[in-house]
Amino acid sequence: ADPVPRPADPVPRPADPVPRPADPVPRPAPVGDATAPLELSAIRAAWPRIVAFVGESPAAKPVIVACAPIAVEDGMVTVAFPEAQAFLREIAEKRRPAIESGFVRALGRKVAVRFVASNVVPAARTSEPEAELLLSEARRIFADDLVDAPDVE
Repeated sequence: ADPVPRPADPVPRPADPVPRPADPVPRPAPVGDATAPLELSAIRAAWPRIVAFVGESPAAKPVIVACAPIAVEDGMVTVAFPEAQAFLREIAEKRRPAIESGFVRALGRKVAVRFVASNVVPAARTSEPEAELLLSEARRIFADDLVDAPDVE
């Protein structure tokens, strides 16, 4: 009788490739000296980056796009929501870790954030092409009716 065939000896495998080090975690781009007092102008300049970082969290994105920084006092940034969307303040409180993480990533330092509802919320600046087109068309259409009004603080 024929002997029962035996499985072939396992084919030697090449050694597993040498593991590559993980891609380095991008460091935040610091805004000035981390020990210097925070300035509202620095927060506003960094706002698009803060919104982008916070917006990486789907749960926090709708909250961060609806608000804007309005004040900095004793190292605490006050972020305001329109009074008509005051309910977002409570949602922001629940999303505080993701929001403050976005500030840390954008500013390179820990920042305390306070959420308020306000009737004065600065318009968010955007660089989206659709928004730029809309704004340019509005200026073209209403050019004679535009009034230069001072900022309210």
